[in-house]
Amino acid sequence: MSMENLWGDLSLDKETRTPYTILREQANLLTEMTEEALAGIVIRIRREPGLFTYNLEISSQAIPKYSYRLLQVNFPPLLYPLTMADFTNDVEYESENEEKFIKDLGEILSSEKVKKVVLGLRSQSKAMTE
Repeated sequence: MSMENLWGDLSLDKETRTPYTILREQANLLTEMTEEALAGIVIRIRREPGLFTYNLEISSQAIPKYSYRLLQVNFPPLLYPLTMADFTNDVEYESENEEKFIKDLGEILSSEKVKKVVLGLRSQSKAMTE
């Protein structure tokens, strides 16, 4: 006797980009863009039950035991809505879908303050290796 499927069609072959995946992509891009002088890293933080919490940070091998926390993202297993805290510009965002999350993330990462942080850390990293 075959068991009845009570789950319905889950379409498990459909690929979903999670906020974590998007953060990792951007972290990897920063590492490539700075020719590995800086590394973008995504760190999972245990915070509240039922939420995934990740920090996007910048580090450098030339500056031991130091990282700069750019932002934090909190999201449920449903992925959205999510909240994002921008620590550099001191702004909070709420994104109801992937499109809004990417727009908000782009606003943070391309902000003048974040650019100054990246350039400052890159300069400090370079100075430490001379």
